[in-house]
Amino acid sequence: MSDYMNSVLLVGCGYMGQEYCKVLRALQTGICAVGRGVSSAESFCKSTGIEPHTGGLTHFAREREELPDRAIIAVDVEELFETVKLLLNRGVKTILVEKPGAVTYEQIQELDLLTEKCEANVFVAYNRRFYASVRRAQELITEDGGVSSFRFEFTEWGHKHLEVNKS
Repeated sequence: MSDYMNSVLLVGCGYMGQEYCKVLRALQTGICAVGRGVSSAESFCKSTGIEPHTGGLTHFAREREELPDRAIIAVDVEELFETVKLLLNRGVKTILVEKPGAVTYEQIQELDLLTEKCEANVFVAYNRRFYASVRRAQELITEDGGVSSFRFEFTEWGHKHLEVNKS
């Protein structure tokens, strides 16, 4: 099997694609990056040192008999659904897709059925579950014998916390 087939197919060369590239590099994983536009590809290459394939996933997939069996999708929200479908239909077995995964409930249902049919795994990147604080909370809950009740709040309102701390 070639290095290409052992790589993670990274679809999307914008900011999130560049961030995923950093993680994949830290994990010493091969990366095959695909983007649509020339400007995002140039930015991706400048940031990561990896020259991505341009022209979009449909073009890229059409030119290849096989695709890697793992992919990360970091495209615009409107493109998530079709991108996941294309990859599932082309035999990709493990997919991490940026949130929200799709735009409508019907699209999520369709992806769920297709994922099952293709015997694949699709994960939506709600990355908070991997925070050290969340893992520690899971450990404490297990040590304590399970959950009887709880309240929690995750927020991305860092600017509000700064305002409170200035008071």
